[in-house]
Amino acid sequence: MTDENFLKTIVRNLIANALKVTQQIENPSVIWKAWQKENNTYLSISDNGNGNEQEKFSALYDDKKVIGIKSGLGFHLIRDLAKAINCNISVDSKVNIGTTFTLKFSES
Repeated sequence: MTDENFLKTIVRNLIANALKVTQQIENPSVIWKAWQKENNTYLSISDNGNGNEQEKFSALYDDKKVIGIKSGLGFHLIRDLAKAINCNISVDSKVNIGTTFTLKFSES
């Protein structure tokens, strides 16, 4: 159980990011997955964009991370909404391969 609107906002933001980074990719791919394991529910969104270094995703984990005007607000929004619905977000990004965001919901 979670807040449907918060989850929709998180997912829309992640999908929009995935679509944006795959615009110039030959054979772009955005893959959605959902599964349950050990009383946890997982959702993941993967793309085959250019990927990035972990530092580029620090706003997802660091409340004190200063954001620029042009970018970064999306990750702050995702982080804050995820906290509000008790969801953990992890990111696995590999340069020139792609990025996967995984949302983990634990049963209470």
